Amino acid sequence: MLKLIIPEKLNDIFLPLSGRREAGVYFCRIAGYSPAVADFLKAYYQSARRTGVIIDGKIPNPDVNNLAYFSEMMGQDFRLDRAFLDGKLRRWLPRMADPQRAIVVEAMFSTLQDMLREGKNENMLRNAYIKYMCWLYYKFERIVNRLGAEQLPQILYDGAVSQYELQLLTVLSRAGADIVLLERGGDSPYLKLDPSSALSVLYQEPGMTAFPDGFGLKGLQEELRREENRQRLYGPPPALHQRLDEEPPGPGAAYQRPGPGERAGLFLQRLCHPVRRGGQAALLQRHVLLLQAAEKRPAAGMPGERRHSRPHAGGDRVHQAAELRQRGAAGGGP
Repeated sequence: MLKLIIPEKLNDIFLPLSGRREAGVYFCRIAGYSPAVADFLKAYYQSARRTGVIIDGKIPNPDVNNLAYFSEMMGQDFRLDRAFLDGKLRRWLPRMADPQRAIVVEAMFSTLQDMLREGKNENMLRNAYIKYMCWLYYKFERIVNRLGAEQLPQILYDGAVSQYELQLLTVLSRAGADIVLLERGGDSPYLKLDPSSALSVLYQEPGMTAFPDGFGLKGLQEELRREENRQRLYGPPPALHQRLDEEPPGPGAAYQRPGPGERAGLFLQRLCHPVRRGGQAALLQRHVLLLQAAEKRPAAGMPGERRHSRPHAGGDRVHQAAELRQRGAAGGGP
């Protein structure tokens, strides 16, 4: 099992397992607000959406159909034994790899033993075991194959965690998952379940205040959606690829014209919308056709060249009528 470590700063949670100061997982509680916390939660929300699980409010309890299916497939027997848990998990989650299953078995066994030492009876242990198995199958099945991997799966929980939820989150944490609890209502409800903070760490920094009204996962979702729509309409902001840490050329250095692949990206951005009908390709083709037509057209006034033009319809009659009018004005006859 991986041990719980304390983050020096929040962004440490994005480090891979081998890049951390020691091999371990982060299980953090955030009960206060700051601009840095808001930025971290936005980035962590995006990471958990891609590679982990997001829980807004509560983990749904197994319903009647879930429990009936589990009973049909796995039965109602229970033993607090590693071999028993391994066999059940092998059958219930067949896609889970052997290393991950061994970690989950050890973490689940350790958590159930903690409940036994706290005075819980066998019936309560059985209920917890069934709830864990249903939650793993219906809510966390997408991450069980990556528990304890180099890039740990990440879980974001927004709400007041219950006792059974904390127990399962402890199983996943020990098995190799990073977890962040967003406690907008404060840390007091959690301390009733874990008074010594033995299972997770409360993150604190100077200047933290209470969360503003309306702050939560729904607000983060809406803000990220607006940002995505803005980039979809206008594209990402242009980035200059020139390195600012490079030394400028000396006074006598010759200028080297950069190639097309070496120019700054600001001047190579594609247009977001098509240019006229057909877009850039049609515009380029139009220029090519104009150049080709200019090359084929003979130049005017070349010696020995005959230019053929179609006479205007009725041109001779118009010319004769003009001559008659001129003779009449001069007093001559036809």
